[in-house]
Amino acid sequence: MQNNSDECSAYRAGYPLVLDIRNQNVVVIGAGAVAERKVRSLLDYGPCIHVVAPHATDQIKTWDREGDIVWSPRAYRNGDVADSILVFCACGVESVEKRVQAEAHHCHTLINVVDVPRACGFIVPSVVSRGPLRVAISTSGAAPAVARSIRCSIEDMFDANWEPYLELLGRVRLHAQKALKAYPDVRRAVLLASSKCGFRERIAAGEHISTEDAYATALDRARTCDRPLKVSSSEANIDVSCRSTSATMGCMR
Repeated sequence: MQNNSDECSAYRAGYPLVLDIRNQNVVVIGAGAVAERKVRSLLDYGPCIHVVAPHATDQIKTWDREGDIVWSPRAYRNGDVADSILVFCACGVESVEKRVQAEAHHCHTLINVVDVPRACGFIVPSVVSRGPLRVAISTSGAAPAVARSIRCSIEDMFDANWEPYLELLGRVRLHAQKALKAYPDVRRAVLLASSKCGFRERIAAGEHISTEDAYATALDRARTCDRPLKVSSSEANIDVSCRSTSATMGCMR
């Protein structure tokens, strides 16, 4: 039987992470249709994008003209990758891909060479996005079409109401982190309760829920859940209300 281990090794499973690239330098080598899709997918994440290619699509030229990206209308040259956090090579020219890959490795910069998994330091998963929610699906480069199919099959699970729902929970979390800074056990109980209050269903029904009301509802649920939080006497009089009136924790036992 033929040994296919070398071929299979090209499709290694990578370490999943969510990367903050705001104000970070990202380089795209190439400016055709594939590169345009890469740039479009990057724009929402706030990096400083530098596109290098002698010729570009009309959309890339427009982004450059409007200041969304910087396009250098020339061929790649050594040094273009320096000081970047990520580089995408989407030129489709093998000799250029090898040079870009070599510089990226020298600079310790993560590189994605389109359609060449063996040359990639990272791959881009297929993603379902709903506001702050990201559901990423990857086949480790083995079958991107399958990843897209899986994405399509789960998109209906997360309708448009997930965006305002998660944004509401984020605001509740920020308030709880501030109001309950000294009481981590209480904070954890309130945050857990906030995910079980039916806010998403209420938003789907057209209801507007303020941060204050959501926080108060989560606090009440934390007090009355099946396993209510027990607090010490020193915690009993803490002011945990978003409103001007105080709410005590004494009944959370």
